[in-house]
Amino acid sequence: ADVDHFVQASTSSVYGSEATGTEDASTLPVSPYGVTKLAAEHLLRAHSETYGLPLTILRYFSIYGPRQRPDMAYRIFCERLLRGEAVTVFGDGAQSRSNTYVSDCVEATVAALDRPADGSIFNVGGGQELALLDAISLIGEVLDVVPQIDFRPGRRGDQRRTVADTRRARAALGWSPQVDPREGMAREAEWVRTRVGR
Repeated sequence: ADVDHFVQASTSSVYGSEATGTEDASTLPVSPYGVTKLAAEHLLRAHSETYGLPLTILRYFSIYGPRQRPDMAYRIFCERLLRGEAVTVFGDGAQSRSNTYVSDCVEATVAALDRPADGSIFNVGGGQELALLDAISLIGEVLDVVPQIDFRPGRRGDQRRTVADTRRARAALGWSPQVDPREGMAREAEWVRTRVGR
C-alpha cells in the first residue's frame, strides 16, 4: 500500500542513561525498551532508503496526562496518593525528566505530518526539567495530600536525566511545548481522581 508519510513514535530512551543533547547525540540505550525503539528506527530508515518510505522520527520524552496507561509512574503516583498509600521511588528521587504533556505530543505529531517527510528526527519534550521528588510533591499539592515515600534501590536500565533539546522541532516544525508541568500534573491528577473516586 502507498504511504504518504510514516511518522515513527520513538523515545528519548534511545539515547541511554542521560538524554540531554540534540538529535545528533550518541544513541546508547540501556533498557530493552530503548534498544527495540532504536532497532525500529534503523529498520524504518533502511526501508526508507531502499524503498522510498516517506519517514519522520519523533523521539518523545516522558509523555503524561489524562488517560495515561495504568502502569506508568505519574498515574501510579496519583492513584496511590489518593488511596493514602506510600509512593515507591527507585533510587534517590533526584532523577529528572523533561515531561511532555500528551496534547503537546499530539501537536508535534500533527506538525510533523504537515511538512514534507525527509527522514528527519525530532526531539519532542516538555520545556522544563523536573526531578522525580518534585513531581511527586507537585501531585501531592494538587491532590491536597502529603506524599509518603517508600525509597527502594535504583533499577538498572532506568534513565537518570532526560532534558529535551527541541530547537530543531521549533525551527522546522514551528512547534514548542505549551503545557507547563504544574498545569499538566493538575490535569492528570484530576482525571485520576475521577477514576479513583476520591
